[in-house]
Amino acid sequence: MKILVTGSAGFLGRSFCESVDADGIEVVGMDISLPPVGTRYRQSQCDLSTADLTALIRAEQPDRIVHFAGNANVGLSVQDPHMDLNGSYVLLHRLLYGAKAAGCRARILFVSSAAVYGNPSRIPIHEDDIRRPVSPYGLHKAACEDLCEYFSRVEGIDCRIVRIFSAYGSGLRKQILWDLCTKLRSPGPVEMFGTGAETRDFIHVADVVQAIRLVLESGKPGAYNLANGTEVRIDELARALLAAAGEPIDRLRFNGRTKEGDPLNWKADIGRLQALGYRPTLSLEQGVLDYWHWRSALG
Repeated sequence: MKILVTGSAGFLGRSFCESVDADGIEVVGMDISLPPVGTRYRQSQCDLSTADLTALIRAEQPDRIVHFAGNANVGLSVQDPHMDLNGSYVLLHRLLYGAKAAGCRARILFVSSAAVYGNPSRIPIHEDDIRRPVSPYGLHKAACEDLCEYFSRVEGIDCRIVRIFSAYGSGLRKQILWDLCTKLRSPGPVEMFGTGAETRDFIHVADVVQAIRLVLESGKPGAYNLANGTEVRIDELARALLAAAGEPIDRLRFNGRTKEGDPLNWKADIGRLQALGYRPTLSLEQGVLDYWHWRSALG
């Protein structure tokens, strides 16, 4: 079996490629960035917005395509929605129509986001609940999902969608844990956005990879929530990191301001994923501790 992976140099894409490659499955990576140092699997530098994807896919003839590539920053999507549209919907549109033109019947998995739900009307959030995005990022992910549904229904392509909630883990150089670690390096209060009562459903990168592989091989066309089904307060996560760092809790401050595009509360219904055999392998406490050790080693 051969798996073509876009965005293979990114946080999630690289972890997925390494996992699949370790099991002896042929991986072909494509990313706008240079391949990471020490990469064992085949990977090429490729701009999906300009490359001849029909020729590339025809040459490779993959059995599976996993699409990680695209903007992964909600804040940037608010600042520049047009950039996010091009880096999300347009890329997927080119990929799917490139595969069609190449005569490729590969199974395709699109990596979406819980941002499609926005502020949900109920918790836990089920895959069949109404999508009401509150950011351009979520809006464009929802449009990508509609494109996948169209290709499944009209073109007969096996398209699967995973909606990742709050992924974290060693190697992630942005978002809440990275920001906290950076602020801890300076003296004085550690200020964070919000009130601390906001919630997320965190999932470690190792479990994201496990879940994607389950959906890719054991699932069926449609959408799957990727999370652990646990609602975690942001102040709880922050306290866990301060404890891992040996820092006093009273350094923590919340400014009460909410970032535009950020939802307030998330918790996933993961029954559909659990039916495929998913079980988390790492507790939040251990994952946060591992992250702190990794970040500290960077200097």
